[in-house]
Amino acid sequence: PGGELAGLLGRDKRGVYQSFVGAVRSGTPPKLLVTGRPGSGKTLLTDLVQGALEGPGRLKVVRQEFAAGDLAPSLQGLALAL
Repeated sequence: PGGELAGLLGRDKRGVYQSFVGAVRSGTPPKLLVTGRPGSGKTLLTDLVQGALEGPGRLKVVRQEFAAGDLAPSLQGLALAL
């Protein structure tokens, strides 16, 4: 989705997307932590990465939102997802 990416993601996010997906496809599964302000495109970026990696034998994208305040429930949810 090259043209689609250019319209949806800024240059920095496009680079992160291409680097991450390229590494996974080449057999080097990297880890990626996406952070940012509300509305900065985190969900869009992770949705596009997940779409690029879907299919039989592909990796799963784990998304965990961390609420302000007590991190224990969010960390427990992340541990269970992993």
